[in-house]
Amino acid sequence: MKKNYTLFLFLFSLLFAFQANAQSKRMVMIEEATQASCPPCATLNPALQNLVNANDGKVVFMGYQVWWPGFDPMYLDNPAEVDVRVGDYYGFAFAPQITMQGSFVTGGGDAGALGNLTQAKINAVANQDSEFDMALTAEIVNGELRVNGRVDATMDVSGNLRLRLAIIEHIIDIADAPGGTNGETEYHNVFKKFIGGTAGIDLADAWVVGDSFIINETFDLGTLNIYNYSEVQVIGMVQNDANKFIHQAAIAKDVPITVEFENNSGALGIVNHAPSVCIGNQTLSPSVEIQNTGNAELTSVDIIYNINGGADQTYNWTGSVTTLAKATVTLDPYSFVAEADNVINVTLANPNGVTDEDTSDNSTTASLGQAPEGGTEYTITLNFDCWAQENSWEIRNSAGTMVASSGGTYPSSVSQSQVVEGFTLDPDDCYTFVFMDEYGDGMHGSQWNSCTVDGNISIKDQYDNEVYYYDGSYDVAEESSGFSSTFVSAVNEAGLKGQVEMNPNPTSGILNVNLSGSINGETQAQVFTIDGRMVQSQIMDSRSFQLNLSTLNNGIYLVRLVNGEKAITQRVTVQK
Repeated sequence: MKKNYTLFLFLFSLLFAFQANAQSKRMVMIEEATQASCPPCATLNPALQNLVNANDGKVVFMGYQVWWPGFDPMYLDNPAEVDVRVGDYYGFAFAPQITMQGSFVTGGGDAGALGNLTQAKINAVANQDSEFDMALTAEIVNGELRVNGRVDATMDVSGNLRLRLAIIEHIIDIADAPGGTNGETEYHNVFKKFIGGTAGIDLADAWVVGDSFIINETFDLGTLNIYNYSEVQVIGMVQNDANKFIHQAAIAKDVPITVEFENNSGALGIVNHAPSVCIGNQTLSPSVEIQNTGNAELTSVDIIYNINGGADQTYNWTGSVTTLAKATVTLDPYSFVAEADNVINVTLANPNGVTDEDTSDNSTTASLGQAPEGGTEYTITLNFDCWAQENSWEIRNSAGTMVASSGGTYPSSVSQSQVVEGFTLDPDDCYTFVFMDEYGDGMHGSQWNSCTVDGNISIKDQYDNEVYYYDGSYDVAEESSGFSSTFVSAVNEAGLKGQVEMNPNPTSGILNVNLSGSINGETQAQVFTIDGRMVQSQIMDSRSFQLNLSTLNNGIYLVRLVNGEKAITQRVTVQK
């Protein structure tokens, strides 16, 4: 027995020594700078993905959506860390461009050109013994990403060693991240965030065989713009910052997702709505983004909504949304009378036909202001930044018909100069102005080293009323703004502000009007329906008078007073 026990200890020690000195093959780590508006990216990326997919188990791939040569919404999800990693750390010079093990892949083309990567080069790295073995797992619990694992030294190694843990989305569809112009419809292993920042986690500078590091990290995914939680993966890499060499990499796929509740739905927000609406009777079809915040697949939910507290409408949505996944639902049209401030209210109920287990996330609202009013003759003034060739605009009426436009993008020759154009619109209609920038940075030119100016846009009517202004201080790929031509007048429409009292409001019929002592002469009193139709007009020659509204139906009316070159319009409710 004693001899057998001694033999067992010998064999166990031998096995432990063998495992401690066991070699681990190196995973091939490929990083790419790519872009949703980059034409060569659309041409070359499919072949790169085919090569990556053919080497599953050998290759770990991560793509950084960058800021050139056009608009890319995925870059905007985390521009600061992409800038550091792509620009400051690696110095990527063009897109698409790749590194392997932290160095630009060389060959017949420019360093980092995708054509330089071959199967032979992948095999050469994959056949090497790595200095580290890495195991990595991840799970999502109630929106929190939990990453566990370990790094073990299989050789003696030293350097400025860092552990970087990157959150990626395996596939992002263009429907979830629209705006790219190169024709790509899906994007692969898109970088979202480094846990702990771009510097990574500091590891010991010197390792000997058997040394290890335990990975135990958490991250709140609610702080990121995650398009699809089921596509979330985690990449780990051990990198020597002294020479950028990546010793080992690993990836955690098929990340399980669990939440506290079984049947639950959340209203994330009201999306794709204009910032304002025109005066009068309006009809909107709101869109709401919903999320399945339960473990059970969300197949139905009641969406209850109103505008300005009007009668509730219910939209019975059906579909298929997995845990923490999202869907955008366009609701049936809702008619309402626009006010100075308009509020869309949405509440979810009865997920999967049962009681919602957590109602704290069921409701959301959005506010719409009242669009400015103007005349019929307009001037648009464009002061361009350094890239006028990226800019265009159009105006559509309430029927969606284009009634004015730039006719396409402007020539580069007018960059850093002013262009003034005029157009005429029909009165008593609601219009939408749309400004577009192909690059996605609007007229925010001063942010770039090659430009020192921001542009701006102003639209004014023939009476100098401004209905749109963009100051060029922020990036924008497309921006919409509404305005109406309800009143056509050369007077100052706010000139009597603070000098008029109207009471009672609401009124059952008789409205008392009192003007301040500084107002003299005749005053024209006009009463309009909320959609701009005049129903009364009379001339008053005193500072105190009454308007008889008793013949009008219950509702909201606009009372407009004009004295000389000054005017004021106030809303009055008739309630009999």
